[in-house]
Amino acid sequence: MTHSTTIYALSSAAGRAGVSVIRISGPEAKSFLQQCTEKKDFLPRQATLTAIIDPQSRETLDQAIIIFFPAPHSFTGEDVVELHVHGSLAVIQDVLQTLSNLQNYHLAAAGEFSKRAFHNNKMDLTEIEGLADLIESETSLQRRQALQQMSGQLRQLYEEWRHKIIRILALTEAQIDFIDEELPDDLLGLIFKDIADIQQQIQNHLNDDHKGERLRSGFHIALIGPPNAGKSSLLNILAKRDIAIVSPYEGTTRDLLEAHLDIAGYPVIFVDTAGIRETSNPIEKEGIKRSIERAEQADIVMRLVEATHIKTPHDIPSPKKKNEWIIINKTDVKPLSITTIPPHTWCISAATGAGIQNLICGIKDELNLNYNPSHGYITRTRYRTSLENCLQNLSEIYSEQDIELIAENLRLACRALDQIMGKVRVDDLLDVIFKEFCIGK
Repeated sequence: MTHSTTIYALSSAAGRAGVSVIRISGPEAKSFLQQCTEKKDFLPRQATLTAIIDPQSRETLDQAIIIFFPAPHSFTGEDVVELHVHGSLAVIQDVLQTLSNLQNYHLAAAGEFSKRAFHNNKMDLTEIEGLADLIESETSLQRRQALQQMSGQLRQLYEEWRHKIIRILALTEAQIDFIDEELPDDLLGLIFKDIADIQQQIQNHLNDDHKGERLRSGFHIALIGPPNAGKSSLLNILAKRDIAIVSPYEGTTRDLLEAHLDIAGYPVIFVDTAGIRETSNPIEKEGIKRSIERAEQADIVMRLVEATHIKTPHDIPSPKKKNEWIIINKTDVKPLSITTIPPHTWCISAATGAGIQNLICGIKDELNLNYNPSHGYITRTRYRTSLENCLQNLSEIYSEQDIELIAENLRLACRALDQIMGKVRVDDLLDVIFKEFCIGK
């Protein structure tokens, strides 16, 4: 896709830095080299040190490293120039001002470079969104998942299913168009077998317990229990800073408080909740209601109990759900004499830090057990919705007697996969996706 204008933007973070990168893309990008530099010959993809000059005043703005990427071998598929300038606010401002004075140049909108890469078939939507996730990644596993998606892991999987459906569709249409020709007697039987194989693969892909989405947004651990069980103290010691107010008075925590941590590459969000008890205070009641709702949504629920309440193994409460852990706190006040601790039960002291490292290791082991970063997990709700639509269209084939309706369901199943990768253009969807990017990307 050819664009008539050339775009530019600061692609590195705003503010003072040793080096800042300004990116230019479009049909007039190469003319910048002729108008605004001392050198006229730039070898493709090689760094060149030269002065950047204001073409009107002939003032030297900076000594910079410039790299020219000729089309189509560039990020956007257009001619691209990267200016590696000194990260002075004055330098950046003056270079951007010079670019704005050039004919057919305009400041790039959010995500416009990536959008041009998409339109020029340099990346599909799954790869584009993987790039967005890579930019936003905060932990090593988020980075790994995003990099795999940006490298085409999901695209290759969905393309494989799409090609299989197209092959089945071709056989189906052959039955329609060449009804008098010699075709396999059990053509529908062969088609149904292939469809069943694709359905099973898609269903297995969907049965991922939303692990990809959870890695993107963070795994939630809710701290629940009665007042003064030590939830706020545990949150503070995990975060290594005072987030929650710790007080001997009951009902201190009334709203949800969060701490975002990196545990072995996993983004983990700990949520301190209001102490659960009977109360007539309407504000505290609302806090308890929110606590219960958040616990229902959490990946792990840690129920805190005080060690002073545990005298025998029978006093240790049993988890109410599969994802509930029992945290026996305040072991510094009353050390436990119990030798056998049930699974997913941890003894800690939020006051002294005893047992905290073991608890963190337990969280890491639990996440490692349930998440394999080498798998191509679904990372966005829209992928899941389209895959479910694809599966539904394939399922409806079995109830159809008309070969033409079977072909139409196959086309709809293929279209659902095309929507994931952006082969079916939906402008409002594209606007939402690319507006999530920062300026300069």
